[in-house]
Amino acid sequence: MDYIPPTKRARAFFIDNLLSINQSGGDAAPQQYIEQLENTTKLINKFKITKNYSKFLIQNIPADPEALLSGIFQHCFNQAVNNAKNNGLEPEELSCTVTINVMVVDKKNLNKENNIIGGAPRKLAPIHHQIKEQNLIKIINNDGYCLFYSLLATLVRLISKMSRSQFYNYIHGRYASCGQFERETLELMDQVGAPLGQKEYNAEEWVPPVVDFWNEMYAGQFVFKVFIFDCLGHYKPCFKYGPENYNSPLLLYFDGSHFNGVTCTGGLFGQPYCLECETVYQRPQQHSTSCRAHCLNCSRVGPLYPCPPRNNFSKKCNGCSKSFNNENCFDHHQSSRFCQQSKRCEKCGVIWDTKDNTRGGRSGHICNERYCSICSGYHDPKRGCFIKPLEPKEQKPYRFVAFDLETMQHVSDGNNKRNHQTNFIAARVTCPKCIEEEKELCKVCGSNKLVTFSERPFSKTPVDLQKVTEDPIISFVKWIIGLTTDYDTIAFSHFGGRFDMVIVFRELFLMGFTPEMLKRGNKMYEMKVKIGKKNILIFRDSFNLMPMSLASLVPAFALEVEDKPFFPHLINQPKNYGKEVFPIPSDYFADGMMPEKRKEFNKWYDQHKELPFYLDEELAAYCTMM
Repeated sequence: MDYIPPTKRARAFFIDNLLSINQSGGDAAPQQYIEQLENTTKLINKFKITKNYSKFLIQNIPADPEALLSGIFQHCFNQAVNNAKNNGLEPEELSCTVTINVMVVDKKNLNKENNIIGGAPRKLAPIHHQIKEQNLIKIINNDGYCLFYSLLATLVRLISKMSRSQFYNYIHGRYASCGQFERETLELMDQVGAPLGQKEYNAEEWVPPVVDFWNEMYAGQFVFKVFIFDCLGHYKPCFKYGPENYNSPLLLYFDGSHFNGVTCTGGLFGQPYCLECETVYQRPQQHSTSCRAHCLNCSRVGPLYPCPPRNNFSKKCNGCSKSFNNENCFDHHQSSRFCQQSKRCEKCGVIWDTKDNTRGGRSGHICNERYCSICSGYHDPKRGCFIKPLEPKEQKPYRFVAFDLETMQHVSDGNNKRNHQTNFIAARVTCPKCIEEEKELCKVCGSNKLVTFSERPFSKTPVDLQKVTEDPIISFVKWIIGLTTDYDTIAFSHFGGRFDMVIVFRELFLMGFTPEMLKRGNKMYEMKVKIGKKNILIFRDSFNLMPMSLASLVPAFALEVEDKPFFPHLINQPKNYGKEVFPIPSDYFADGMMPEKRKEFNKWYDQHKELPFYLDEELAAYCTMM
């Protein structure tokens, strides 16, 4: 035996044993790849020990450096011991901390670092939020200055009085604006000290000096703050910089390698966005009242709100009882009909929403009451919560269907197994109300409460609807699907989890349905099929509710019904249609019966063996006894 398993002793995990010196690594000395960064001594009073720290940087190692790393690590350990001795310490223990920088990259666009760095445009990464292209200021450049281009473009669009066509010409260098955008960008980079010629620029490094420079330049006119959103679609910006009292937001979109400007926040998420709350909202009227950038008087949201006092304006609205000190705010609250949606209580001064305070039988605002998210109601915060008793919901009407399949087994699959081919199905329809009190005309059950699907007609067994078809299982599945268009249907079959439901599942699948199944192994407990947009068809095995045979149900529940007779299942095949036959005990699987049941069968068979068996009629009589 040539293979020798490795020893499990700790000695086997020494570096020399883990990294074989026979592996490739070159002839270079380990010292060439090591730079000592730190050598310090520290006294730890808590444990009364002195530690000597040595820090090394391993860099520029070649490919496949396994053997080389062995020497590098050993050199670091030896050097650390020598450093301790030079500091007057005799090392007793040696520990090593290895730091590895792990970077997740895109194979198509390999970034050097996981920073917000942009350069020339590349292929866009997948985006998960709803970006409106018309709201992006697309920067097209051949250099690495897209960060500064997008900052300047966003600033110019915000504060300049250019028309759309003039701004387009400015960005694309057309006509009289030829080269102006590039010159002003280079001037901006020079003013903030950004070096030229780099392929990429880090936003975390260069956005702060640009924002500070502009806030100083436009002091008294504008206060800028930059928000950068990445391509992952998070509501929260990946980077922001600027004072909290800003009034002029500058928005950038970073696709993973390139910066573009953004004209408005709604262009990123497909709906209005609040920079203060860093989340989206449906309408300004429905935005959070606790937001610091939300005017409760006129409902507008943004860095310019709440509306500041203007021109000593003062007016009280008779409709909502709010006091206004800004004429524009007053006009907007009337034109937007916010006056009818939000009112102020003259007693306690609380601004309340009319829709929230008038639902659920509530007549309006009541002083000192607040909405409680625990009990979902309004009450005084000083008072404890009172959770109202649950009111039972009105049960949606539904029906029950009890069905039974009879199958033929005369066709073999070639592996000493026989295929089950359905040739008779009986289905009885009812609903919870009809179970308590039978009704002749029930909208849920319908007029046909006993329906059969068979290959041959019959006349001696009364049913409400008899469907004669070449393939009963297909007709049954189509019928029960059509039955479920108005009300939900729960279909029960006894032992159906291993037989009836399996056969039905096959036909449902062939018709394009994908039922949700609850099963264990080959036993199916439940099968759900969505019919249309509102209704559900559910198949369940009644054996899970009543774990006994059908014959045992009669005495167990004291049912006043006839017992199911013995049935010769092997007689059930097409060659016996339309004629009288005389079954023998083996057709009843008599040899497989338990002793007590065999005695009962023998007695019954002696009484009925001379009677002719007519398959067409006996199938209907046997299968409809449910």
